[in-house]
Amino acid sequence: MSSTVAPGNPVVLAEPARRATVAVILCAGQGTRVGAGMNKILLPIHGQPLLLFSLQALAAAPEIDAILLVAHPREVATIHALVRQHPAGASVWAVIPGGDSRHASEDAALAFLRPSVVTGENRVILIHDGARPFVTVADIAALVAVASRGEGAVLASPVALSAGIARITADGLAHGVDGVDGVSRILWCAQTPQAFPSAPLLSAYDAARAARREGTDTAMTFAQSDLPIRVVAAQGPNFKLTTPEDIQLAEYLADHARPDETGSTDHPAALE
Repeated sequence: MSSTVAPGNPVVLAEPARRATVAVILCAGQGTRVGAGMNKILLPIHGQPLLLFSLQALAAAPEIDAILLVAHPREVATIHALVRQHPAGASVWAVIPGGDSRHASEDAALAFLRPSVVTGENRVILIHDGARPFVTVADIAALVAVASRGEGAVLASPVALSAGIARITADGLAHGVDGVDGVSRILWCAQTPQAFPSAPLLSAYDAARAARREGTDTAMTFAQSDLPIRVVAAQGPNFKLTTPEDIQLAEYLADHARPDETGSTDHPAALE
């Protein structure tokens, strides 16, 4: 393959031997709130670009057969050059251009994967935001296990009740939210990765396109399939880098991470 990549064109690094479970990393967003003047996915954290943290975790997960990267059209060549020189890049199937919204980038990934879904070669698709660098191998395994049973799976953490959240009834009265040890029993913050059986996911996005409807995340669109979606409790600080303060926290966590924090495969059962 030529080392020259035309801007905005998909780049196939290597055709995977298996593609039953494919992870998609979304890295087309520019992250202007971080204020770095560049795509935050390329920001150096502990000496390496942010994207490589997610890529390494997904490449280390035995459940993942191949990885698809969705980049900003202007950055396909940049992302390609970055991953092709990293050991985890051996798991990357292709780098493709994304759309002008998160939903459009997810749709682009599904268009690329459609032939494998139709033939039955691909059965599970996992979608991850590359700006969440600390996903664990254990979380990935738990999500894929749920999706392999034909259900959607969303990684999430309980809402901290210190935020002063209240439940408002129809008559306008405020009630406390039940919780234990400072976190809610019933309110959870959805994160990524999110994993889904691929055929229903593809159908849900086809229906959304026909209806000119976009979801704020993959689970919102998949919910139109009427299949259940389960919450999988995140086992670590799986936050998304959004502000300059998040960069400082990511530097600290990367500096103090222990190898067993991403290598363990122990995980509690998914929540009903």
